[in-house]
Amino acid sequence: MSRNRGTGVIAEEVSRTLRKAGFRVEFLSYPASARSIDIIACRGDTRVFIKVSQDLREVSWIEVNDLKKSGIVYGSNTIIVAEKNGRQELEDDVVYVRNGVNIVTTNLLGSYLLRNSKPIVVNIRGNYLLKISAEKFQVKMKEIGLTRGELAELLGVSRKAVYMYERGELMVSLQRAVELARIMGEDIFEEIDILGDKPPEPYAGTLENEYSPSDEIEVALWRLLDRLGDLIVKLSRTPVDIVAKGGNVITVTRLDMAENKAEKLENAEKLVKTTGSKLVVIRTKNDLKEIRDAHL
Repeated sequence: MSRNRGTGVIAEEVSRTLRKAGFRVEFLSYPASARSIDIIACRGDTRVFIKVSQDLREVSWIEVNDLKKSGIVYGSNTIIVAEKNGRQELEDDVVYVRNGVNIVTTNLLGSYLLRNSKPIVVNIRGNYLLKISAEKFQVKMKEIGLTRGELAELLGVSRKAVYMYERGELMVSLQRAVELARIMGEDIFEEIDILGDKPPEPYAGTLENEYSPSDEIEVALWRLLDRLGDLIVKLSRTPVDIVAKGGNVITVTRLDMAENKAEKLENAEKLVKTTGSKLVVIRTKNDLKEIRDAHL
């Protein structure tokens, strides 16, 4: 059945699912559009930042990158919940991966959180892939009594490929997975923890300090934060502008140029409350001394 619902309706469904699963849920509304984070959720030590969109094509690279960076610097899980990618509906039993962020449908999120049902298929750059469980694969090899060479011949692959299957070092295509399942059963594949597992994606990149100040206040901020944090990131599509991670996490939000100062501050406070970080609000240059006085 075709799904054609607005982002707001999808976000409400996601929040209901999260609450049923025992999460405390907060909505973010800043910035007004093209946000990287729409929902923040917390259950015990588990924290999740969620971007919601009806159509994945409407989510920019900047939004995905900001979501990913936020998750790393705050130590939070990140996912995108969407229903389609252009004209193509997303499948309910597949985890899609974009720039190192997992993307799932509302149905898959519900199955995972409420029924502990985990998928085994990922889609990376249009390719459907499965990861072999090294332990289960080795057990099955012994059970069915096949040598490495015999299995390689049955599958039409090299002995080296089978060796890599045994070590769990190789993801296999859907077609190859069907052939493997026919011989060894479906339980040789790893289940995907959509909040914890990040299947490797080529060119996803790693996070490093980004020195890119846009004005003299940010130059001063960077100099101060560089002494306090091991990792400093700049965000553009969230209610916070700079985050420094060291012994503790310092969250900086700038209100000096914000159009809706009250809303931005309220949203920043929600993030800080959920992440347990220290909030520094910059209204003028004089507020920079708050960072100097921060006790880490």
